[in-house]
Amino acid sequence: MAAAIEDTRSARFALRCSSFAERWFPDSWVFAALAVIIVAVATLFMGAKPTDAAMAFGDGFWSLIPFTIQMAAILYSSFWLVKANDYGGYSEKTSHQLHSI
Repeated sequence: MAAAIEDTRSARFALRCSSFAERWFPDSWVFAALAVIIVAVATLFMGAKPTDAAMAFGDGFWSLIPFTIQMAAILYSSFWLVKANDYGGYSEKTSHQLHSI
């Protein structure tokens, strides 16, 4: 199967592009780590103590957890709403009403 995929010219081009991107474009973790380092150094230059900067970073991280859980719940529930069967043709009736406006 892999040999058949590699035979087409467009597949070979896609594989070359993918190899180039994997080799030369850094992972998103690199950007996140650089941002943390830049912000930490900036807080030290502004006169904050290293312990205060570390505590602020830790407090900020944990304050994002409720928002993250809410977004995960929205994505999870919307996925199952989309996958659920349409009992009684409710969505078709509603769609027809909206398009007739």
